[in-house]
Amino acid sequence: MFDTELLFNMSTTVVKRHKKKPALRLMERIEECEKTGQYKLDITHLELTELPLEINVVVRISQLLAYGNKLYSIPPLSNFRNLTILDLSRNKLTTLDTIRIVHLQNLTLLDVSRNMLDALPGDICRLPVLVTLICHRNKLVCIYVYIFIFISPLSLIYSPSLYIYSLIYLMILPI
Repeated sequence: MFDTELLFNMSTTVVKRHKKKPALRLMERIEECEKTGQYKLDITHLELTELPLEINVVVRISQLLAYGNKLYSIPPLSNFRNLTILDLSRNKLTTLDTIRIVHLQNLTLLDVSRNMLDALPGDICRLPVLVTLICHRNKLVCIYVYIFIFISPLSLIYSPSLYIYSLIYLMILPI
């Protein structure tokens, strides 16, 4: 059930410390979030290669922190309509197309830095309240930033070698 890690202190005395397996820690965090009604699910640094289906138990969360894992892909998050913060940094993601990001209409911060992304989904421009997009240290060569009038300005944190193209669209509202 537990791995044992041996540590040596300054007097060369062996100290045993039990280290829980990542899957067990993940389930504990999901259960704690569900039972206590928390709005933040922190599943950071658990060495996950995929998000388990069990996270669908806590769809009311507003923050999903999954940085520092080994995630290669993300399942659809369309049920997580209350998400305001999504941190997927420091993983091994190659695409975000599977997330169905267009359903995350309350998303204000998206951090996908330090992954292996070579493109961002075009649906990012359809997120009305997205304020911060962090995408540095990826394989991105260029990015199109769609700026809509009547939507809050986007703060973009990116690599200096990234080419940014701004496409301005005027939203014509019926009178």
